[in-house]
Amino acid sequence: MIHYQDCILVTDMDGTLLNSNSKISEKNCKAIEFFKGNGGKFAIATGRTEKSVATFFKQAKPNAPCIFYNGAVLYDWDEQKFLKTQNVKSKELIEFLKDCMEIYPTLCIRVYTTDKNYIITGEKSLNRFVVGSTMEFIFADLSEVLNKSWLKVLLAEERDILETCKAKLNKYHLEDTTNHFFSNDYYFEFVDKGVSKGAMVKMMKSLNEFEGKIVFATGDFHNDIEMLQVADVGIAPANAEPEVKAVADMISVTNDNDLIHQIIYHIIPDYFNKRMKGQ
Repeated sequence: MIHYQDCILVTDMDGTLLNSNSKISEKNCKAIEFFKGNGGKFAIATGRTEKSVATFFKQAKPNAPCIFYNGAVLYDWDEQKFLKTQNVKSKELIEFLKDCMEIYPTLCIRVYTTDKNYIITGEKSLNRFVVGSTMEFIFADLSEVLNKSWLKVLLAEERDILETCKAKLNKYHLEDTTNHFFSNDYYFEFVDKGVSKGAMVKMMKSLNEFEGKIVFATGDFHNDIEMLQVADVGIAPANAEPEVKAVADMISVTNDNDLIHQIIYHIIPDYFNKRMKGQ
């Protein structure tokens, strides 16, 4: 017997739930509805904001709290409200950001709050990594956002420039005061120390409504590593980064081959069959 009612399925979006065309496949949608209809709890864990994913979930919407801003927010999708937020300490980042802005005029820096997304590097920084974004933004000077509560900061540029920015972290003691990571090859992000998708999954597991449930989690990039480690079953798609595959309990199909369908109809049933057999 498949005990979907005992499961939480937490999935990353880009490179995982979404295919290479940034769509949720019909097979994945139907599988998610089947999973929820049989008592399963479905959640997403993404670096995106709650507003930027709304169009994806007219079908197959989550029925469990979701993780946004790479772990800085736990959000109730049904109630459309924040359950938990954790802000990054903006004062720790100011001099670092000024330094990067001065050296790299094409670098785009985005500051995220609970209600706005600010670009603090001006129109000159609207590189190809930002133009294709679905998230609305407001131009603002750094001085205008200093007194706001920052959920995360994102630097967007070519990987070699971001690596050079990363090399400055020790100079500003940011290794000790922030959590920072590449969320893809051209995004380098900052959240508060201790904030991550994995930390928020841990918190979800501690909620009364999820006590004793088995967490299946899947993701493809470096910011998903901790989430896969803290899950009861961590699943990497075949297109995942090598470091992600190394920590996963198993590797499944790619995001272009209906990964979520595979998890719901094959991986979860196999897990329970093995448990029943005492393996």
